[in-house]
Amino acid sequence: MKVNFKTVSFALSAAMTLSVAMPAYALEVSYSSADSALSVSGSNTSNDIAVAVMPYSYSPDKLTVGTVNNNDSIVFQYVQAGGDYSEEILLPLNLPAGKYRVSEIIGGKSADAVFFKLSDSKLADAADAMNRADSLSDAKSAVNTLLSGTDSALKSKAGDIAEYMYNAMPGSGYDEQEFFDSFTLYEGIVSLKEGDITFSRFMEEYSSVISEEYNLAYESLTDEQKAEADKIAFIDGDDADSIIEEIIFVTKAHTVGNHEDLQLLVTEHLENAGVELDDFDELSEYEQAEIFIELFTDKNKITGTDYVVTKLEKLIEDILDDDSGSSGGGSSGGGGGGGSAGISGGGYQVGTGTPAPAPTTDAFTDTSAHWAKVDIEAMYKLGIVNGTGNGIFEPDRSVTRAEFVKMLTGALGIAVSAKDCSFTDVANDAWYYSYVTTAVDMGIVKGVSDTEFAPGASITREDAATMVYRAVSSKLSKLSEYDFLDRTDISDYAAEGVEALSGAEILKGSDGYFRPKANITRAEAAALLLRIYNLK
Repeated sequence: MKVNFKTVSFALSAAMTLSVAMPAYALEVSYSSADSALSVSGSNTSNDIAVAVMPYSYSPDKLTVGTVNNNDSIVFQYVQAGGDYSEEILLPLNLPAGKYRVSEIIGGKSADAVFFKLSDSKLADAADAMNRADSLSDAKSAVNTLLSGTDSALKSKAGDIAEYMYNAMPGSGYDEQEFFDSFTLYEGIVSLKEGDITFSRFMEEYSSVISEEYNLAYESLTDEQKAEADKIAFIDGDDADSIIEEIIFVTKAHTVGNHEDLQLLVTEHLENAGVELDDFDELSEYEQAEIFIELFTDKNKITGTDYVVTKLEKLIEDILDDDSGSSGGGSSGGGGGGGSAGISGGGYQVGTGTPAPAPTTDAFTDTSAHWAKVDIEAMYKLGIVNGTGNGIFEPDRSVTRAEFVKMLTGALGIAVSAKDCSFTDVANDAWYYSYVTTAVDMGIVKGVSDTEFAPGASITREDAATMVYRAVSSKLSKLSEYDFLDRTDISDYAAEGVEALSGAEILKGSDGYFRPKANITRAEAAALLLRIYNLK
């Protein structure tokens, strides 16, 4: 029979392509077991190419175009200068049955595809036996039939492969092609389960038998996410699709940048899985956000859908059981003194004022329809911001430099204390004295001159970004490209911070614009600093 492999692609990341002008490579493979022929084709415009066929146990990682001809482990090699190529490889008739790889090698990089050299007659017998199987034991006998004559490493996987194939068998049974594809897929799944290969290698080498949906889902991951996927422990499931989906879901959960994005990810995932959470829709937006802030704090503990459902159900139960709406709250950002009482935040002591009662309905009368309502109420609940009196928050009012420093130290969980101060406009009895002097001492903020801090001046969006960047630069990971339409308006001293924070999806603009010289509002500050709080 003929086994067709989809294109196996190797391409540099977008970032690498921009900085190093190198082409993408593609390898197409088809194998006919009837005449032991392997067809390979591909294209490359500039580099020499080597195509090598080898036992799967031999790693191509150290092969280069120059060394492929001098290796006894290579069954076949084909080398040519850059350009289109197409070759039919007649494998040796005495080539043992087993697992092989085809590698396209360009420089020190390779793209790999897996194929199995198996007997056509054994394949037909094994497919028939699997379709007639009345038990898992019968299914294992079918796979053992297929693998007779192969090496012990492959035979040792027969039982697990058979179990997956038996459970995933279509109601009408397998035809020979479906049986072979299923065998190939679940041999890969078992190899992944046993730690023989990483998830990235599995997705590359077995792409021909992985559904297009999950090939595309994997390719949409960033390089950081793909690296994270390789670290995640195997997550078992009923079939290959559910296993791949769970690993990709956990990968995204571990690398998500803030609680809002985690909520979107989890909500969509559970909806697609047909999972409904009792009473979740009965919670307010504020309570829902509170739940996902808690889940985000422990995002690296997420091990799959079952963990998420169990965790969310417990958090929902805790909220519903708490008649007072739980505790928390505090002061910040609105002026006024900062007392010594504090709350624990992110593992640090937050030096904020006396906690205020958490709201059971809308915290403020002027935020119920505001775009930042959830962020404002979450920060209020955490004790990092407070209203300005009379039940209002004034979300669109500008923030002073002193107010922002207080909000920032609260979000960072910094216990403030009075330090020496050289600023002539920061009196030692001012409510913000401890906040400003602590932040200056830590190198987070600077004055507008050597002698002035300008505590009562409104703070611009670029200055707020600069303060935040100094505080959290070591914690940032690039998730997307920075590209504000007004980037040329950003001051040189602020450009690095704005780029890094926007690339980490901490800093956001509006309609593609950042508006660096505009004053940051209390709502914008609350939303920004909640994302900072969630970095812990």
